[in-house]
Amino acid sequence: MSEENQANEFYKLFKRHLSSNTKAQLRIVNCVDVDWDKKTMKAVDNAGLMYFGISLGFGSVCVKPKKDAICVIGLLENQDTATWLVHTEMADEIVMQGGAMAVKVSNRLMVKNDKESLRDLLLELLKSIKRMTFTTNVGPTISLVNVADFMSIEKRLDDLLK
Repeated sequence: MSEENQANEFYKLFKRHLSSNTKAQLRIVNCVDVDWDKKTMKAVDNAGLMYFGISLGFGSVCVKPKKDAICVIGLLENQDTATWLVHTEMADEIVMQGGAMAVKVSNRLMVKNDKESLRDLLLELLKSIKRMTFTTNVGPTISLVNVADFMSIEKRLDDLLK
């Protein structure tokens, strides 16, 4: 089922839920497996009941829980097939998208729009700073005296940003 179909199905069930007396159910489970391409996971509760096809998000925000993480899932109208991730204690990745902007948090942070990324922009700025020359009383300088500092910052940025 596509993300759009999942979102539409969720919307229909939730709308029906709001007009009924059936309450949404929450379950505490452990993440067994994640299919990040499909944005779904499998989980098991303390009684050994397996849950399949748990939605990890509908496009604007998706959370990839760590394997074996304790998670809270929601069930609409007591249907084990209409489940979604409410919360996880540990996440491998979080993706947020809005319009042309995207933010991805994993082992490195990615912030980008449809034209460029924050990482590329900052690295370009550091390269420009390292190429700077200054005019002094004896003529232009040809290199920065603290170029090693900028190289260290560049390395740290590359480790932090994706």
